[in-house]
Amino acid sequence: MQYEQDAWVENARSNAADINDIVAAFEAILQYNALFYERLPEQNWQRTGWNDGNEVSVADLFQGFIRHVQNHLGQIDRTKAAFAQR
Repeated sequence: MQYEQDAWVENARSNAADINDIVAAFEAILQYNALFYERLPEQNWQRTGWNDGNEVSVADLFQGFIRHVQNHLGQIDRTKAAFAQR
């Protein structure tokens, strides 16, 4: 699924939120998704649907979710490193 990240952040005023609220929301979303995927029956992992003209499986979506989380964790690490150099 593609979207304009910068427009999303600007319109949602995401950068105006308190960091503690952002981290709490991030943790809650991770926990919810972990529970969802843990409950998913084995046969459902290969179910497919369409996203932007491409056929994708639930397993593909899960891998995308992992990459998305890793991207955010990388952003956090880079931000922490930048602030440590101040």
